[in-house]
Amino acid sequence: QRTLQGLSQRIADIAHEAESIGQLRSGDVVLDIGGNDGTLLKQYQTEGLKLCNVDPSDVARSGAEGVNTCVGYFSSDLFDVWPWMDTHPPKVITAIACLYDLNAPHTFLADVKKVLAPDGIFVVQMSTLKAMIDNGGYDVICHEHVLTWSTATLNACLVQHDLAIQSVGAWTVERGWT
Repeated sequence: QRTLQGLSQRIADIAHEAESIGQLRSGDVVLDIGGNDGTLLKQYQTEGLKLCNVDPSDVARSGAEGVNTCVGYFSSDLFDVWPWMDTHPPKVITAIACLYDLNAPHTFLADVKKVLAPDGIFVVQMSTLKAMIDNGGYDVICHEHVLTWSTATLNACLVQHDLAIQSVGAWTVERGWT
């Protein structure tokens, strides 16, 4: 129970930090890639945000109230799904624990860059290779995860798409899964 509460708080912290750094205002667009049921999007506090979720799972089909949901995989084709995104690109794009699953990371990052507002921020949350080794977090190795990123490798990929790491934070989940 404490682990789930800690995770819920960390999700809220990610939203609040992105909200602050992105200086969000009413009318701004926030896109969560792999947003499941919209939990992260529900944490934003700025009134009047346009909240968007792209996720291929069945849980996304139910759609969270007040969230524009596209059931499928993220790509720059969102302009076709949400034509208004062409003139109102996302000011914040989040990708929480989904960079492990990319078969084509360069295509993914090119699409992020294509849809992100010129003054927007791209927020990634993931465990790095170093953190996995240091913390014995081998539980992140599974059939779904095709990549394990080091900070240097992620930065090298981001730079190729005119994106850059601005800061690296750390948090730990209390072990003790039952």
